[in-house]
Amino acid sequence: MNRAVDRLEQMLQDFRYALRGLRNNKGFAAVALLTLALGIGANTAIFSIVGVVLLHPLAYPDANRLVALSASNFGSGITIVSYMKLEYLRQRTQSLEQIGAYYGLNLNVTVQGEPVVANGLHASRELLLMLGAAPARGRIFRPRRMRPVAETSPWSAMRSGGTISMRTLPS
Repeated sequence: MNRAVDRLEQMLQDFRYALRGLRNNKGFAAVALLTLALGIGANTAIFSIVGVVLLHPLAYPDANRLVALSASNFGSGITIVSYMKLEYLRQRTQSLEQIGAYYGLNLNVTVQGEPVVANGLHASRELLLMLGAAPARGRIFRPRRMRPVAETSPWSAMRSGGTISMRTLPS
């Protein structure tokens, strides 16, 4: 019991000595506090990212089986894959069960009478089915509705005047 008390008193004495030294060297104290703050902040950020990315699974069915593929045109930087290329991949791949696609865009919408730019997303039927997404209203497109408008258009959607409108193609 006496040894534990002696160790505690020694530790308190060391702590007081360290505080006196920091009080006398204010520059060193500032650098030490800044280093501690940066270290704690970096540790928190890294472990937050690791926790979300590595430790918690994605909220999709069979998330461990999802694979992300991308294509790019080195000259232009555009990464949109045409509908025809997507169909070519679907027909010829043997290692993937399904292939879905998406690309992002900006939409002009009106909220309470004010124009607002909103982030939007074109997503293929297969992607929505793979992710287990259900539409808020209506139903997911039928396969016969998802045909190309043109070789360069990924889905049956038209962009005109900055707004997006879905186009139903005849059977």
